[in-house]
Parts: sequence; C-alpha cells; structure tokens
Amino acid sequence: MLFGKSGTSDHQKNKQKILTIVLCGAIRLLHPMAPFITEELFAILKDKLPNLSVSESKDPYTKEAASAISREACAVAPFPQVICKQDIDLNIEKTFDAVEQVIYTIRNIRGEMKLTPGVEVDVYIVGADTHLIQDNESMIKSLVRIKSINYSTKEPAVDFASTSVLGDIKIIIPLPKDMLSQEKKRLEKEEEKLSKQIEKLRVQLKNPQFVERAPEQLVQKQRDQLHQIEKEIQEVQGKMAKMP
Repeated sequence: MLFGKSGTSDHQKNKQKILTIVLCGAIRLLHPMAPFITEELFAILKDKLPNLSVSESKDPYTKEAASAISREACAVAPFPQVICKQDIDLNIEKTFDAVEQVIYTIRNIRGEMKLTPGVEVDVYIVGADTHLIQDNESMIKSLVRIKSINYSTKEPAVDFASTSVLGDIKIIIPLPKDMLSQEKKRLEKEEEKLSKQIEKLRVQLKNPQFVERAPEQLVQKQRDQLHQIEKEIQEVQGKMAKMP
C-alpha cells in the first residue's frame, strides 16, 4: 500500500503523510502514560523529518503535526486538539464506508471460495452507479488481491462464479480457471456422497416394517432428511451444469 506499484507516487506520498500525522498524534496522546518510550519515538520521528517547516499554505492537519515535531521534545509539544470539526466532509465519510464495504465483500467471497491469499481474481461490479468504486479502485486493489475490476450495468455471462449483493450493486467473482478442475472434483465427490445417503434413506423408507414399527417422529425425521439431501444434491448438480 505504501511502497507497492499500485497508485501514483502522489497517492503513496499522501498515504505516508497521513500515517505520519496519525503517528505524531498517537505518540503525544500516549506520552502521559508512557513518557520514556514516547520520547524515544518522538526523537526518531524528528530525526526522520529534519527539514519540516510550518507554513500557512499547508493543510491544518499537516501544519499541526509539523508544529509539534518542531518542538525540542514530546514533553513540550502541544497536546493534540480537534481540528476543523465544523468542516467535516460527509461525502468523504460516505465514500470511505462504501469502499470499506466493497473490500469486505470481496474478501468474504474469496473466503467462501476458499481462495488462498496469493490467488488473483477478476471482479465484476454490476450496477448503474459505480463511480465511488471506480474513483477508489487503486485503494481497493492495494488491499485485496485483484487481477482486474470490470464495470457494467448488465450481469456478465461467466461460467462459474460467486455473487454478493451490496446495496444497489452486485459483486461477482468467477472461480479462477486453474481451480475449476479442483472444484469439479470436489463437487463430484459431494454428489457421490449425497447419492449414497439418498439411496440409503429411500431403501429405509420403502421398508414397510420400518415405516409401520418405528415411531412416527423418527419416520418423519428420515423423510425430512431425505427431502433436505435431495435439495442439496440438486444444488450441487446445478453448479456442475454451469461448469465448462
């Protein structure tokens, strides 16, 4: 995120600046409780940024951090204060929340598909209004392993994919081609296992001695279990039918 290839050099510098401002504030907040370690960290921060100057042209957050770092020690640096409380941009809050939800959803789909962290995936974003995602695509790619993000208003024709709905948009991730054969084998084994369970239950329920002599609750339980497994095997077979 800070030193990778994603994003422009200006984006990376901005991320580094934001983290520096946050670190400077955290050190000063922690100083009354841990004075020795925070003085050490403050001195290191000063050494790393020897040429800071407080300028009226800088934004208030940068100006406040630069003013603090220019002090001789953390003990005499000003305690962090709320800055520009009246100027909070609600659109930024909305954008950050939207990007956070997209990243969480993509990670959740990857987890359901049991993809390892190193596997890159193609992501399809379907919806009429996707500008927030497009404007922050570099941030999303820096936090999730993605090969490409594709935008459209109509759902694409993909062979085998997992889907999640997020508000007015739909996020679709196809299973990587190199994992299709592995998934197909898994589904075949699952189908075989379910078929055996169905056959066993059907034989049992066709046995008049079992149906007549067993408690009604047990017979009904077996019927319900058969119905559930039949639904499961239909779902598995449906997935297999969509595979190339």
